Amino acid sequence: MSLGTRRRRVTLPEAKVFCFFFSKKKCFLSSLRLKAASLPKLSLPAAALLLALAAPAHAATQCNVGALSALAIDGVTIVTTTQSKATCVVFGTLNTSGTAPGSAGFQLRLPTTWNHKFIMFGVGGYAGTATDPSANETDVATALAQGYAAIITDTGHQGVSTDASWALIAPGVPATAKIEDYLYRATHQVTQAGKSLVARYYGQPIRDAYFDGCSNGGRQALTEAANYPADYDGIIAGAPFFDAHVQLAALTFFRQQLGSSQSYVPAEKLPAISAAILQSCDAADGVRDGLIQNPAACAFDPATLICKGPENDACLTARQAETIRAYFTETRDSAGAYLYAGWSVSGLAGAGFWDFGATRPTDLAAPEPWGNAGFSPAPIGWQFVDHLMKFIVAQKSGFDARSFLHAPSGAITQPSLNLFDERLKIPLTSQSTGGFNISPQAYEQFYARRGKLLLYHGLADPALSPFSTARLYEQMAARAPGGYASLRQSSRLFMVPGMLHCGGGDAPDAFDTLTPLEHWVEQGQPPAEIQAVHRGPKGIDRSMPLCPFPQQAVYSGKGNVNDAKNWSCPPNQSMLKVGQNGTQSGL
Repeated sequence: MSLGTRRRRVTLPEAKVFCFFFSKKKCFLSSLRLKAASLPKLSLPAAALLLALAAPAHAATQCNVGALSALAIDGVTIVTTTQSKATCVVFGTLNTSGTAPGSAGFQLRLPTTWNHKFIMFGVGGYAGTATDPSANETDVATALAQGYAAIITDTGHQGVSTDASWALIAPGVPATAKIEDYLYRATHQVTQAGKSLVARYYGQPIRDAYFDGCSNGGRQALTEAANYPADYDGIIAGAPFFDAHVQLAALTFFRQQLGSSQSYVPAEKLPAISAAILQSCDAADGVRDGLIQNPAACAFDPATLICKGPENDACLTARQAETIRAYFTETRDSAGAYLYAGWSVSGLAGAGFWDFGATRPTDLAAPEPWGNAGFSPAPIGWQFVDHLMKFIVAQKSGFDARSFLHAPSGAITQPSLNLFDERLKIPLTSQSTGGFNISPQAYEQFYARRGKLLLYHGLADPALSPFSTARLYEQMAARAPGGYASLRQSSRLFMVPGMLHCGGGDAPDAFDTLTPLEHWVEQGQPPAEIQAVHRGPKGIDRSMPLCPFPQQAVYSGKGNVNDAKNWSCPPNQSMLKVGQNGTQSGL
């Protein structure tokens, strides 16, 4: 579910690293000649080793449609190829097989200087493109610079990332093949075909295979680990869209937000709310530095901002305070059972484009409040939930998403929940093959094969609650014989204070997860911390270590709070501490 304020059409060019449509408003990586600190600085021995590992693995196959087609990968059709000095770029399709036959498009980059490694990048939102990776930006640059064979798939359909209309053939007639391809099938089968194509192209085996995705790409990552543990040696899952119940939480929030003019919170009020939260919670981690290390431990009451006089952008009506409280509160069904975590109190100002909208609705009561058939200028969160409810759950293109909730209470009834889970193919057991809500024990086969799983999530994410990912990791630890210490041998989670969805925010949000994962998989060295930086208009203006959950970074008490050298990751479990808002979020 990665997407930004506007979609940019991009490809994987030779000299440039594409901008991501889901993250910051500007692309911080403009070329493979990376800006300072985009990649770790290498010592001379390390640089020499890197060059040695990246020694040319010249292909035995020419880069043209005929030669690549002659490799005879079952089900693969080579559509186009583009050869440059550095890379052979291949566009193709794969006939997917299963309940119903489908077709998935893919783009594969075959470098002239190959490092004998394979990587698949995830794709965001409801997918639909084989050119827009949804993955850690630094990782993508690292992989392309180091000579990875890299692949990405559209997951079986074409379209923009907030569009789910591809899932419906006609009213009541779902596009079963495309839904299955999106949920799990295409990623796995393109992985297998891509690996075969790479090995035959070079005439040499792949040494290591990695998956790297954020948001829906993070869901693809976890689906691979749970259902196809032999596909990858190491997997990076950022801000994973693994729990479809987030859409029910979003629907519940929008019902409150769009309930009346008195309950609607316009985006222009968010900076004042965010400032009040920061004033209340910033010092809870021991230092007032403009960053909330653990928003779950915050205890902020929106009622403290209710207007004492005329309403203005610095205060809330009583109904608006209820809306903000609903945003922070977990979602439960009509029986009181937990469905999804509340959103974080951190970085609320950054949630405007996603959940609150830069443009006011034209008609609060209309099925399409922004009058736009579920696309911009509606907030991105509405675009996603509106299309999912129409085209996948209700299977009616004109469906009013809010009518899915019980009137007048707004509750999620058991029949509605059952229908939702059935349409999203949410598995009922750990053995079920599906794309959502896979139980924590489903990853244990991947761990048993010595696979390594590295997760990360921004603690100010307005799209997917960071508490949901933390909850999943806690459940994994509860199953591990030695708790967190045991789980950390196979999986580590890094929460990123102040980071929005997959990137962005006024906090360190640029970091390399691929290199630490390589060290873990290939050398047996798990990451004790990950260095993150924030780039302002004049370059890097803040750095700090990201600590493996449930550790929290600790300030030394001396020196510049914006400098990572004054922070560390000592043994602690501070991220398990919760306050009013963390408790509401289901932890």
